Amino acid sequence: MNNKIADFDPSLPIQTRDGREAKVYETLPNGSISVFVRYEHSPDRWVFRLYCANGSFNKGMPCGDDLINSPPKKIRKEGWVNIYPYKCSSSFMSRIAHTGGIHKTRKLADEACLRANKNGIPLPVATIKIEWEEEQ
Repeated sequence: MNNKIADFDPSLPIQTRDGREAKVYETLPNGSISVFVRYEHSPDRWVFRLYCANGSFNKGMPCGDDLINSPPKKIRKEGWVNIYPYKCSSSFMSRIAHTGGIHKTRKLADEACLRANKNGIPLPVATIKIEWEEEQ
C-alpha cells in the first residue's frame, strides 16, 4: 500500500489513511477533490469532505483522514486440474506430466477426462485442486 501523499492518484481506488472507504465525487478546477468518506463513528453513514489535490485533509499535517490509494483487492480462486502421464517414447512413461486445463469444479474435471478418454487419451493419474490469488 502506498502511504505517501505525494504519490496519490485520485483516478485510482482510494481510501482514508486510517482505512475507511472513500469515493471521489468531483475534481474542482483548482485541483481540489470533493469526496464522500465513510463516517468513522457510524459505518453506515457518509460525510462529504473537500481535500487538497494531493489527498491531504490538513495541509502539512498528516492524519487518518488523508486520502491514499487503496491496495489492490485480491480474489481467492480455485480450480481442478487433471494430471495426465506424458509419454516420452512408445515404451517409457516419464514422471513428467501435463494437464488438460483448469476446471471450475471436480465434476467438470472428471467429465473432461472421461470425454478425452473416449477419444483415446489415457485417464489422468490424478485430479488435484489448486488455489491461487489474483488482483482484482
